[in-house]
Amino acid sequence: MAYLLVYNYAHSSVSASFTGAFIVSIYSELMAKKLKTPAIQFSIPGIFPLVPGITAYNTINSIVEQNYSLAYSKGMETVAVGGAIAFGIMLSSTTFRFILKLMKNTSHKEKQYNR
Repeated sequence: MAYLLVYNYAHSSVSASFTGAFIVSIYSELMAKKLKTPAIQFSIPGIFPLVPGITAYNTINSIVEQNYSLAYSKGMETVAVGGAIAFGIMLSSTTFRFILKLMKNTSHKEKQYNR
């Protein structure tokens, strides 16, 4: 849903993929914390639809047809979407863990203060 909302608004598959990956990764971290399982169990099924498979196919198809300018364009789009997905996962995972660490330190300091 996040991908479609951003794509319809911004018309950019890169920003839509970043947003989709970010939301999926936050959800994965929350569910992993709740169910005490690795976040990757939730990330992979959520990220899979965002992978730019048709764009990669079109890149290879354009190379075979010797349309190198289109191949370059599609290839760069494929790499950009892949990078956006990776960056979305990394940023949300890092942010989530940083917030948890802050919350843990804050609660630990409150316990020391109340003694």
